[in-house]
Order: sequence, then C-alpha cells, then structure tokens
Amino acid sequence: DLPARLGRHHGEKAESVFRGWSETWRDPGFRGFSAVEAIRPLRCHLLVLQGEKDEYGTVAQVEAIARAVSGPVRTEVLTGLGHFPHREDPDRVLSTTASFLAGLPS
Repeated sequence: DLPARLGRHHGEKAESVFRGWSETWRDPGFRGFSAVEAIRPLRCHLLVLQGEKDEYGTVAQVEAIARAVSGPVRTEVLTGLGHFPHREDPDRVLSTTASFLAGLPS
C-alpha cells in the first residue's frame, strides 16, 4: 500500500518522490552516507522530535543525533505517534515545542 500512502501526502508527485528517495538510497555511491558529520558542528539548542511509532525512523536515529551535535539537545519520542506527529497531534507538538523554547536562556 506504499503508493496509496505516499499519494495521500505527495499527490501526483508520489511516484517521483518515491523514485528519488529509493534510487538515492540504492545508489552504491550513497552507501556510506551519514548525516552525523554534517550535524556535528551544530551548537545551537536543538529539539529532536519523533513519533514512537514512526515507520520510517528509529529511536536509534534520535539518539545518534543527540550524540552527534555539539550543543545542548533535548529529545522527545512522542508515544502513540507515527511519522507525522505534527499532523497526528499538533497540540502535543506545539506544547512540547513551547516548553522547549520557554526553557532556553534569554
């Protein structure tokens, strides 16, 4: 049911979105890619949100981001939510974000 699920979010572009994503990840030149080095210099306060039931991401990725960045980081794995927490429970995402922002130094 992947085409139908992608279609809900990407409409007529669903197939080209999928092809761009899958062909990139299957390309041998991309095998060793890791965003860790790209994010390591980040020193700003960072909030990492992910749905607990995200079918495309893992908690290990959240943890890797937290370990990789140079600045302060807060991670939130939102129970019961999937890949689109901001759509599934916008109030919880806004509340979590507001709490994070309120805790930042002036």
